[in-house]
Amino acid sequence: MSSTNSLWDERESQTVIARYESRLAQFGHSQETLGWGKKGRQELRFQILASHWSLKGKTVLDLGAGFGDFYNFAKPLGIGSYTGIEISPGLVARGVDAFGCNSSFELRLGSVTEEKLYDPCDVAVISGLFNFRLCNNRNTEFITKVLHTAFRFSRLGVACNFVNDNVDFRDPNVHYQSPTGALEIAFQLSRNVVLRQDYMPFEFTLFIDRRDDFAVETAVFSHL
Repeated sequence: MSSTNSLWDERESQTVIARYESRLAQFGHSQETLGWGKKGRQELRFQILASHWSLKGKTVLDLGAGFGDFYNFAKPLGIGSYTGIEISPGLVARGVDAFGCNSSFELRLGSVTEEKLYDPCDVAVISGLFNFRLCNNRNTEFITKVLHTAFRFSRLGVACNFVNDNVDFRDPNVHYQSPTGALEIAFQLSRNVVLRQDYMPFEFTLFIDRRDDFAVETAVFSHL
């Protein structure tokens, strides 16, 4: 993936790894290391991601997993198994130290662009991955590629979150996503799409649901 035409090349990898390893040395296993700051809103984000499908007994694939904290959140919900993919060696090591004693937990080192790291799952979750502004400015292509791959590996669908582009402050390292643009990508995959921005003013979560078959006579989704 060293080509300058790649959506994610070695330069992107090294930039991300350096950023997270530096924060890890400073903050340890914390939300600040992941770039969420001190406001303690990670659990709220997780609650939203887990709100669309029941995770009881489900297999979850977490892309850009960080420490694998979503596993710790979802364990009381009866999650069946969890596999995370994370590019930072330090985050993976800390996550394995924290949760690796659980047989239902696995954290794999690598990029989410490496399809060989994916396993079939019930639900794919993506929290914070799309907030990183790529050096090559090809965020839309990257988001599209990852969502298409995650959707293909999921049985129920994909839950992912974004920072809204309707903000009053911009960090040059952050990608700010138009909700309309995110919906355009989602509708390439399913007719059953939910966008939630009822929990924070500057972030939103998208659910891309595989259950998009409908009854012809009523034009209502069949699962309802």
